[in-house]
Amino acid sequence: MFLFRIFQGFLGLFLISSFHLFQPFLAYAPFPKDLLHVLHQGVGMVFIAALVCDHLNSKHPNLTLNMLDQLLAHTVYPHYRDWCRRRPPHVTTCSHRFNAARFNKEKWKQLPELNSVYKAAVVKDMMSWCADYLKEEMVGPQGTTRAYAMFGIAAFQKQLDSNGPFFDQATAGKVINHARSGLLFYQELAGLDRGRVDGKRFYKITPKFHSLIEMLLYIGETKRNPRQLESILPNSFWFS
Repeated sequence: MFLFRIFQGFLGLFLISSFHLFQPFLAYAPFPKDLLHVLHQGVGMVFIAALVCDHLNSKHPNLTLNMLDQLLAHTVYPHYRDWCRRRPPHVTTCSHRFNAARFNKEKWKQLPELNSVYKAAVVKDMMSWCADYLKEEMVGPQGTTRAYAMFGIAAFQKQLDSNGPFFDQATAGKVINHARSGLLFYQELAGLDRGRVDGKRFYKITPKFHSLIEMLLYIGETKRNPRQLESILPNSFWFS
């Protein structure tokens, strides 16, 4: 097993260093991004928690942390559960009821992010739910911006799911624009968040945002669908 790991490592280094020799035959760009960790266990977890918590704060001007916890558990979670029940059977419903702890919002200065109990398959469907939820309840001056931010990311995922391993030129542009618009709307909200004077904070920006931008550049250059790419060379090949 040890010798096999050494061989696997040298093989990986050879393929990377000699990529220019194989690229015409493989039509495969080096260093593809891991969609699961970048989006489903990265950007998506931050988007959902931040936008939902900010939405509740806008909807309830005198919101307390205890009220936030109760609203997540008894208002937002039932909406999510009912949304899943109205969808086809393949929609993954999570049994972990929402609360402030699972949204990492037990203090106002904490920046929301979904807890790790929400796995990638769950977060993937939650992005679509959150887009619908925020569209239904566009409240406050930034209500539309929140809805557009979540819609951009959810539409990006939908395009990945509904296309094969390659995009045509027009579809690739649409895919990139969806995610880019979501990031730009989120950036606008994060800028406003930094100027708050009430001590509350909602918008976190992590290195995964940069990784998503790199993924969009990759799509623009190769027209490859990163969702399909994961089935070709899993991360375990490079990093196990």
